[in-house]
Amino acid sequence: MPSHNVSVGNVELVSLSDVIMSRSPFLAFPHTTIEQWQEYPELMVGHDEITHRWGSVAIRSSGKLILVDTGFGRFVGTQCRRVWQVL
Repeated sequence: MPSHNVSVGNVELVSLSDVIMSRSPFLAFPHTTIEQWQEYPELMVGHDEITHRWGSVAIRSSGKLILVDTGFGRFVGTQCRRVWQVL
C-alpha cells in the first residue's frame, strides 16, 4: 500500500483505507456522464467503473494518536438502497 502521510507543523496525518472497491460512478454521482469520468483515467477500472475508497484518518502529535472515521455519510431514499446493494 502506498504511503499517504502528510505533516503539518508537528502534526502527522495518515490516510487509512477501510475498503477499496470498483463500482459504477453513477451510484454516488448519478448526474455525471461516463465521458466526464474518462477525463480521469487514473480512477477508471475498465470502461465503466471507478476505484472508490472509504477511509479514515489517523492524527499523531505530541505522543498522542487519534483515529477519525470519516463515516459513510447520510444517504436518503433510492440513493441509499443503491449503494447498499453494491456492498
